[in-house]
Amino acid sequence: MTLRRNNSIRRRRRKLTVDNNNVSVREEEIPSFLGYEKLKTILSSSIDEDMDSLSQQLEEETVEGESEEISSSVSSPSSVWEEGILHEWQRADNEEAQKGHRRFDRNGRVRETVKGTSSFLVCVSSSSSSTFDFSARNGYQRMQQMKTMISSLSEKGGKANNAIADDETTVVYDDSSTLYNKDDFTCMYSTMTASTARKIHQVSSSSRNQSDIIVQPLISSTKIRDNSIVMKSNNNENHFQSREDTEAEESSTSTITVSLCPSSNNDIDSTSSSVQTLASNLIYRIQESLENSFFEESEGKRRSRRSLLSNEFMWTKKSTLLTSSRTQQHHNSRSLMYNSILETAAQDPAYGCVSETLINNLNIQVEVSSSQHLISYEFINASQDDKDYVCSNAFIIGLSTQPEVCSVERVKQIGLFNDYAQWITQSNVENDRSFWDAGITGIDQIVQISDSGLDTDHCYFWDSSPGELKDGTVQSTRRKVVQYQPYADSSDVSSGHGTHVTGTAVGKRSTDGGVEGEALGFADGVAIDGKVAFFDIGAGSSCCSVPTAATSLFTPGINAGATIHSGSWGGSYNPYNSLTKGFDDFIYTDGDFIALFAAGNDGQLNRLNTVGFPADGKNVITVGSHNSHGDDLAWYMNSRNHVSIFSSRGPTNDGRIKPDILAPGFGILSAGAIPSQTGECDTATRPSYTGGTVSHTGLLYTQGTSMACPAAAGATLLIRQYLTQGFYPTGSKVLSDAMSNPSGTLLKAILINGAEPLEAIDNAAIGQGTTPSVMYDNHQGFGRLNLLNSLPLAEKNSLGAFIVDKQSLDGGATDTYVFKLDTISGISCDGTNTLSVTLVWNDPPSSTGCAKCVQNDLDLSLVLAGAGSNNGQTIFPNGRTSKDDVNNVERIRVDSNNVEDIFTVTVNAHNLITASQEYSLVATGCGLSLFESDEPTSGPSMIASQNPSSLPTLSPYPSTLPTTLPTTFPTPYPTASPEASPQMTTSPVKEESPPSTPSPSEPSCVENPTSNLFFKIKIKLREGKKTRK
Repeated sequence: MTLRRNNSIRRRRRKLTVDNNNVSVREEEIPSFLGYEKLKTILSSSIDEDMDSLSQQLEEETVEGESEEISSSVSSPSSVWEEGILHEWQRADNEEAQKGHRRFDRNGRVRETVKGTSSFLVCVSSSSSSTFDFSARNGYQRMQQMKTMISSLSEKGGKANNAIADDETTVVYDDSSTLYNKDDFTCMYSTMTASTARKIHQVSSSSRNQSDIIVQPLISSTKIRDNSIVMKSNNNENHFQSREDTEAEESSTSTITVSLCPSSNNDIDSTSSSVQTLASNLIYRIQESLENSFFEESEGKRRSRRSLLSNEFMWTKKSTLLTSSRTQQHHNSRSLMYNSILETAAQDPAYGCVSETLINNLNIQVEVSSSQHLISYEFINASQDDKDYVCSNAFIIGLSTQPEVCSVERVKQIGLFNDYAQWITQSNVENDRSFWDAGITGIDQIVQISDSGLDTDHCYFWDSSPGELKDGTVQSTRRKVVQYQPYADSSDVSSGHGTHVTGTAVGKRSTDGGVEGEALGFADGVAIDGKVAFFDIGAGSSCCSVPTAATSLFTPGINAGATIHSGSWGGSYNPYNSLTKGFDDFIYTDGDFIALFAAGNDGQLNRLNTVGFPADGKNVITVGSHNSHGDDLAWYMNSRNHVSIFSSRGPTNDGRIKPDILAPGFGILSAGAIPSQTGECDTATRPSYTGGTVSHTGLLYTQGTSMACPAAAGATLLIRQYLTQGFYPTGSKVLSDAMSNPSGTLLKAILINGAEPLEAIDNAAIGQGTTPSVMYDNHQGFGRLNLLNSLPLAEKNSLGAFIVDKQSLDGGATDTYVFKLDTISGISCDGTNTLSVTLVWNDPPSSTGCAKCVQNDLDLSLVLAGAGSNNGQTIFPNGRTSKDDVNNVERIRVDSNNVEDIFTVTVNAHNLITASQEYSLVATGCGLSLFESDEPTSGPSMIASQNPSSLPTLSPYPSTLPTTLPTTFPTPYPTASPEASPQMTTSPVKEESPPSTPSPSEPSCVENPTSNLFFKIKIKLREGKKTRK
């Protein structure tokens, strides 16, 4: 990235040539700023469509009768972008000038005092050309260096400009405000005054006119998330409908969520009451700026009335470029749209946008957490047609102009998205329930499920003993339901969604409500002996009412003993939003917890980028759907080796692989709620699927990723029991090997590591046959889960496994593991030796609207050494030919039939925004073992050491009897049995470089790093000396 000095800015019309891929510099008025094209790679917002619309329109129109200066400036959106930057600097200056002024309410009472600060985007580049060296690729080091630079600001600021020597400088950001962290840049939101921002630019600029730090105010429309401004449109495109499509068409609602910028304790403290006060003040401000107006004269001398708010927003303000003679005749369509919204909201009393009634009808909720301060506005009495969303659109625009706001989004409507599933998820071999046979049935495991409601007296959940409570009380001794949290209500509806999905996860038939089991039912769950903590988010037939705060949703289940959550609901809005961020933060903070979410049902016609929220989260497990089997296949459906037609597809908005895994979801038989009956149960004979949603007394057939998600959650319960009861590493139950608290990332890594590829996408339901699909593509992600491919199991497979859990890695450091596959001990591997290695880490929460959301970049790679043609080959994850800096899940698979092949696996902390990062690693293969060399080495050992520790243990592949596990397509995993080898306890080798000067290729680690959740520096400029408070 380069920065340029423009010497022609002293013209009256401050004309600036901007290369949108670079940073441009303006003297005095505008410090360094990012060009629009560069910002698009950092932030996803409505301005993308605004600028694209303007660019397209300018290209199509012919310029006639204008001066050369106007023609040349209007012909490029970069000029409009520059004008927008200047406009926001002026607004930041005005805000600072009003510092200390009081604002009054309509009754003349003091409502608030102006703080004088504004929201800024701060980007630290990888430059090393100035006084402060920011060349390290590690984002954490860059941030530490920036803190050092700001600490020296007093001395340099005083020398640079004596006029500001008595000013106080405050810079505020926190660890969760990071927006972007890649090799070229680290960017975050911050709060400061305009004069402080200019000081930072002055200090960071070098004699060569380059700047290490770019500080620019947030343009208001960059705060608005995609698809938040809603205009009525008709979309009659036909598509295949899943159950969720037919029951509740998803639509936009009049609910707006605001993410506040990092704030000092003097601005907004960490109490809900102070944020609630700010929430009310923001609405009052917007109403005042809509209600108060001014008259503007056009070139034709006509006077038009405009609200003050219209002059604050970039696309509606009085503009040299956007109100030129040319654009008066051919006005940009986006500007017209925004102007129409604000003028209607301000001038048409029918909408009541400036009335007290609107405020009284607003339901305001706030969330205050370590990662974000959120305000949610719900327009309670909005009409069904919502009058073209006039008031909510206007308030979104108004909120984007407020200095405390960093992001504003319209919340999309959240909607709801087995016996075959039992063996498909366990082995994919018909009627082979290998894990159940080993006693792994979900014993002592609890899943939290949030859904429409649960018919607790259905035979698959019924406990006939007295004392059932539905008030959130934990009742751990009950047969199935250990907690019922009545967040919305305390029941399900007939054929209810929640009863069906809960049955798929943990249902177990009991016709008398007793604890002792009976013969298997037609719809027993995947984790037949697991239990459920249920969180009711459905009020009658209306669903779903989801808490804004992740803690409110997940904590009750955790108190009941659940460490796994299953959510078969979500919205179709894809860009990273506040709900997704909150869930990522919760899982990042509580590493033993994991949440699975349905991918959504918008993938018909092979539509990409359709995975919704919160399934687009980095730290959740996203579950797509594949077809079921046998009687669960309607006449028009292909086999279980096909992705379901409706299953939502990836990638996420920032390019990450989704879905993570697939499970059976099309044509699923499970519990069917009949609230008016007690003990409703199976039919006399097992029904067959004929398509659609069909009730069979106490059973229900339906389809959707909603059905796939609980199947995967049930499988996750089985994995957790496997680990906590000591089945790892031997494949048999050994209590002394029990893991007390396996992390959520380990469970995720095990699921993904053993997932197998599907053949194609089934589009037969709409007469379009099948579409090819391969691993890592946007349709199936990492593939279908298969537990027998994932974990060693005595007498069932010949896998060896190696597990690393909660392993911490400092920035720039590397862990190394070296493996061999056993091809000489009489182990039958069906002609294929496949090593599968998966790395998973919980990434810190990103800022909403992030265009590249992964903050901590770990890199997995494998070097194959042996006698074959692949000797020395480096293999990268996820089917790539180079490192992956997009995903926080990385998997490598490599086949080898050469007995001399050695696999060296490395995990490198390439670029972290925090001081260190924990990860989980899983490796499996036929007869997998650690490799030990007798050759002396002159450098760091590449062999995993055998010093006893609590770190990873290597599975001696279990002693087994030969068995054949037929599949309908080749599997990369062996089926015959080896003999047991000695157990080994290992820890990874840490590769550390000697101390050196940081360079782009050699990032160094900061000694004794400290991580401040909330960073704030105050500097007094007094006679060139600095003091800290």
